[in-house]
Amino acid sequence: MPKFNLNWLYMIIAMMLLGLYLTNENSTGTKNISYDEFQQYVRNGYMSKIIGYDDNSVEAYIKPQYVKNVFQADSSRVGKNPMITTEAPSRESLGDFLQKERDEQHFDGSINYEKKRNYFGVVLWQILPIAFLIGFWIFMSRRLSGGGGGGGSYNYTGASAGGDGIVIIEW
Repeated sequence: MPKFNLNWLYMIIAMMLLGLYLTNENSTGTKNISYDEFQQYVRNGYMSKIIGYDDNSVEAYIKPQYVKNVFQADSSRVGKNPMITTEAPSRESLGDFLQKERDEQHFDGSINYEKKRNYFGVVLWQILPIAFLIGFWIFMSRRLSGGGGGGGSYNYTGASAGGDGIVIIEW
């Protein structure tokens, strides 16, 4: 029967931790809607915070008491910060619409205009160090295992003197 290797147990634990990290239960529930539907939600007073980005995308956070109205059946699985996303015609038209709704007392939340973040770089900087550490761990465990044909096992049998002053070394 083969001997149980603890490296497999460590790998299973690492995979479970990585799975828990990637499937975080506190993440935001997101729903992509049309701009007309977004305008209706703002008129109804459902929004607490709106972020407009430079590529005309909009993220709007929903007030907790209105989550069921927006997400219907999925309202129990949206997390702590439910959000809707949409595409505005332009930042100027979004600003004009929100100012009009604020003047009419339909919207009382905050408005922010930001640059779009590069999520690929963020993900790369979070996952790359973990992948490097796992790769280094596998490399070191193979180098230090000491099995046949490994990096540190040499079989020296000795040296003998041959004819004419030639030294023969056998490995």
